[in-house]
Amino acid sequence: MHSHFLLVIRFVLFGWTSCILKAQQTGNQRTNVNGNQGSSYVFYQHPEYPKDCEDVFSQCSPDTLSGVYLVRPEGYLEPFEVFCDYSKSDVWTVVLRRNNGLLDFNRNWSEYKAGFGFLSQEFWLGNDKLSYLTNQKNYELRIDITNADGVSCNFAYSMFRTVDESGNYKIAKLGKYSGNFTDQCYSLCPSNMMPGDCSCQKTCANPNGCQNMCSADNICVCVEGLYLKSGMCVPLDECTIPMCIFDGVELKEGEIYINEDCTIQAKCNGGHLVINSTFLCNSNEVCEERNNVRQCYNSTISGCIVGGKVIMASEIYVNTVCTMRAVCDDGQLVMNGTYMCNSDEVCDKRNNVRQCYTANNDCQDIYNAGFIQSGVYKINPANWSGAPFEVFCNMTDGGGWTVFQRRIDGSVDFYRDWNTYKGGFGSPNHEYWLGNDKLHFLTNEKRQSLRIDLVNLDGIPYYVKFDAFRINNETDNYRLSEVGITSGSAGAFPLINHRTHQFTTYDQDNDVHYYLNCAVHYRGAWWYHACYDSNLNGPYRTNVCGCSNSNNNIWWRSLPEQKCNILVEMKIRPHRTLAMD
Repeated sequence: MHSHFLLVIRFVLFGWTSCILKAQQTGNQRTNVNGNQGSSYVFYQHPEYPKDCEDVFSQCSPDTLSGVYLVRPEGYLEPFEVFCDYSKSDVWTVVLRRNNGLLDFNRNWSEYKAGFGFLSQEFWLGNDKLSYLTNQKNYELRIDITNADGVSCNFAYSMFRTVDESGNYKIAKLGKYSGNFTDQCYSLCPSNMMPGDCSCQKTCANPNGCQNMCSADNICVCVEGLYLKSGMCVPLDECTIPMCIFDGVELKEGEIYINEDCTIQAKCNGGHLVINSTFLCNSNEVCEERNNVRQCYNSTISGCIVGGKVIMASEIYVNTVCTMRAVCDDGQLVMNGTYMCNSDEVCDKRNNVRQCYTANNDCQDIYNAGFIQSGVYKINPANWSGAPFEVFCNMTDGGGWTVFQRRIDGSVDFYRDWNTYKGGFGSPNHEYWLGNDKLHFLTNEKRQSLRIDLVNLDGIPYYVKFDAFRINNETDNYRLSEVGITSGSAGAFPLINHRTHQFTTYDQDNDVHYYLNCAVHYRGAWWYHACYDSNLNGPYRTNVCGCSNSNNNIWWRSLPEQKCNILVEMKIRPHRTLAMD
């Protein structure tokens, strides 16, 4: 029995490629645990983890969708996530994907050993995992390529195996070649370039010699008669023409570049950049890009122009850091360049108006001040020694909720280290964790109520409220020290059972499990005991087969249907009386 790999590779200039490891199908009919044909959740009822995506398919359901699943090859200590591709009428374990050029693949040995990236986007699975996978049975390698012109090609090797680190992950077996890799596929290179011997690239700097261009970013060489200059192929007579690069833009001699808000002008002069950082549009001009040329254009709009924007009569403009204030007075711009916030104020944008506002302790303070629209606000709690910081204020359910955690689409990785959870990460208007230091301060400044909202895979909403919630400081590893009485539909014990336990991340094990780190095993960070009844910072999953307590996901044990959650929001506000809360 053979298995196959799919590898998906993409270069910014050249298109995308794929390479898959898949298990070849047997003729056996797949059944569920009861021996019946059809869909089932065998994946998480089975006592052992699947060894690869072929195992996932046979244990889970013949209708399994492509997505992220847990596997554990023979001999590998811990299960890990892989992306299973069922889109090509076969079962493939994806080991590499490149599709947008956003991930840097210029990595060191240790990173290629362990793997990097995100399985839903660009990634390398890891040489250690690849070695274990390919040595448990025979596998086939397949590579799919789509070039910049949309031409798709693929080829495969009937056998594929790599050795372990002691043999430097050498390819130990590569079987018979097959595929449709034609001349059309060679349009992977940009204009004026072609695939070639990367050991000999003629350049403007050395037109009569060769430059070794063997790197991940240079698999194409200039066609005959052209020479490489600043990443472009040019005729020999253009090699001497000065060129400059500014803000990632290549400028030819005499060419001018203006940034997006018309505050910087750069010109290429004799191969050197001349930068005017005081460049500004006049009061009767607007910063715009017309016919692919960005510059200051005369405006026929009534009103005043400031910061590249038009403000109308009596309208006030304040810049993003509240150091300049301008008002339009009868078509004339009156500017106050000494405008700045007082020590008890914060620069914030509220109800679409940016200015200096009285500093608020939390979202309840902001709500009490009359700002009742949910959104991102800046707060500066009393006695907080750090700078004011942004939070998302949820103004529903009586308002005043300061959101400290949100999961909505899986775009932010919550498998982070101790210091990242300490300081916080993500964006308050999207997925984020506020930060344990800030959460400790807010929950110890005054008594706080906690509300948790969850939406499961079927779109069914649940919530639970606690009339008290507090965590200790870093010295006590952010221990969950207080969880109060509750109300709501989601059930309370999944958090109550974590009370008195310390926070654990993959690099700081503070749980009470006797032999494993719960954060590592369940790919999250939480107040784990041994290990959890809730795991709201676990991996984000949307496939039914991957949702169970034995499979890492966003979990709340007491929900009526044991399905993972696709939306979570945790928020606090100062405690009110039960009648008010």
